[in-house]
Amino acid sequence: MAQMTTSGQFRMDGEDLVWVDGNTRHRVGELVRCFPATSPDRWVSIRSEDGTELALIRELNELDLESASTVEPLLVDKYHVPKVVRIESIENSDTGKRLCIDTHDGSDEIDVNDVDFSQYPKVILRYRGKGRKYEITNTGELDKKSLGLIRQHLRMPGLRGGRNRNRIR
Repeated sequence: MAQMTTSGQFRMDGEDLVWVDGNTRHRVGELVRCFPATSPDRWVSIRSEDGTELALIRELNELDLESASTVEPLLVDKYHVPKVVRIESIENSDTGKRLCIDTHDGSDEIDVNDVDFSQYPKVILRYRGKGRKYEITNTGELDKKSLGLIRQHLRMPGLRGGRNRNRIR
């Protein structure tokens, strides 16, 4: 059973992130923010490679300096949501739709298999291959080409039944 703690420490062992608690070392499989939207720096679950929870950190700022500087960039990268500013192309793929996009971070090619229109005109694109979400903050601010590609290739509210959330097949 996992314990709520900040007594352990994060360390890098080569390429591996390790949680050291006393004399016990655990290879970390995943870090999970329990409340990423409302409390991103509170309640972080440390999980082993098989998904077993090793510990629960109440506050990231309670970690020692080395642990915090090791783990914070990993969490920032994991939970970063790139903002889509332009769609160059959309094509069918084996798992959904392949989009060539421009984001605030640069160009990217993503294989989208889930589109969430529930907050339209904000749209969330999910790319499970990278375990990442991409956000179109306001579809009305996209250029005509991008908007036309969305209308042509992705289901939008009010079209074909108007469902708000669409699995891409």
